[in-house]
Amino acid sequence: MRETPLLVVLDEPTAALEPIAEYEIFERVTRLARHRTERYGAITIAITHRYSMARTADLIVVVHDGGLQEIGAHDDLMAYCGRYAAMYARERDAFLEPHLEPAPSRTSTESSGTSRRNCASDL
Repeated sequence: MRETPLLVVLDEPTAALEPIAEYEIFERVTRLARHRTERYGAITIAITHRYSMARTADLIVVVHDGGLQEIGAHDDLMAYCGRYAAMYARERDAFLEPHLEPAPSRTSTESSGTSRRNCASDL
């Protein structure tokens, strides 16, 4: 294996870890990936079902039913309000207190003045 590979592929790198260890490893992997990109022009591809991990990627590719469905940065995909936004909201809401209901799907105005729906129930 090369000492400084130009392509690194990580397939579910933190899937079997508890949240604290997952966070620590994810932070380190992210730091190393950004360093390799800046220094060598390397590319890191992380395959994950963890939206907390996907959120910090420069580019997110959503694959569904064997095809490319969405592509973009986290903020762009959330504004698009498609599959990524709905699944991100579901993962986020799973960590809410059990007595709290997920936010209903509606349109709201953000501080930037742009209109954006809450996509939690759009799937």
